[in-house]
Amino acid sequence: MKRTILAMAAALVAAFAVADDAPKAKRGRPKGRNPSGGIVEKAYAGNVIRAFNAQAVIPADKVAALTLQMRYETIVPFETVGAKPMTFAEAENAAGGFVGKDKVGAAVVIVNDPSKSDFYRASPEGRWAVLNVSPLKADNPAQERLEERFAKVYWHAVVRALGGGYAAVKPSVMTPFSDLKSLDAIPTTKPSPDVVNMLIDTGSLYGIRTITIASYRTACRNGWAPPPTNDVQRTIWNQVHQIPDKPITIEFDPKKDK
Repeated sequence: MKRTILAMAAALVAAFAVADDAPKAKRGRPKGRNPSGGIVEKAYAGNVIRAFNAQAVIPADKVAALTLQMRYETIVPFETVGAKPMTFAEAENAAGGFVGKDKVGAAVVIVNDPSKSDFYRASPEGRWAVLNVSPLKADNPAQERLEERFAKVYWHAVVRALGGGYAAVKPSVMTPFSDLKSLDAIPTTKPSPDVVNMLIDTGSLYGIRTITIASYRTACRNGWAPPPTNDVQRTIWNQVHQIPDKPITIEFDPKKDK
């Protein structure tokens, strides 16, 4: 339960920090008042779940944005890197070699192989999965629908790579599907709390620990904020680290006798 609360709190931190920096309506709080400075992450040195993007059907920036969203919403260290194009079979042969190197605790290789009808294939023992984009576009969907399908199968590949299964709590992206129709029928692209807990518990066995995120202002107050990178963050940094002009004095209060 504690793990779920932590993940939900992280998602709320991300949502409120973004909202805090967004322009406010005229009748709301004045724009620029106590901005959060955006979301920052505490330095992390553990293992990660790394996606190797070896296709171009889903734009790289979309894959990166989705991966970052997964990272912040679950506080599980997801990340993605580019890889040379490869077939499904080549990805299966390569995936096991990625695990255990360069802090990779689990790997997902994303390919586009029209010769294969598999949406994905996973090896929980090897801690890897191969995701195939090709069958997701079999009926020539609009790009938005294609990216939604990808997000759902991406989650399935990640969860299966760590030995997870279907969700007990609904709604959840980890709902059974067997074809595009049943995939489209899954009502969400988000994992349920039990799925997040599984990722945290199982990931910890392989050195995949949870990350710490907060607004820049909170990170400054807690003493781990990275150096500022923009004017808002510099202002916050200076406010939090400013040395008082006057020394702190303690005056005797006769009424309290102290």
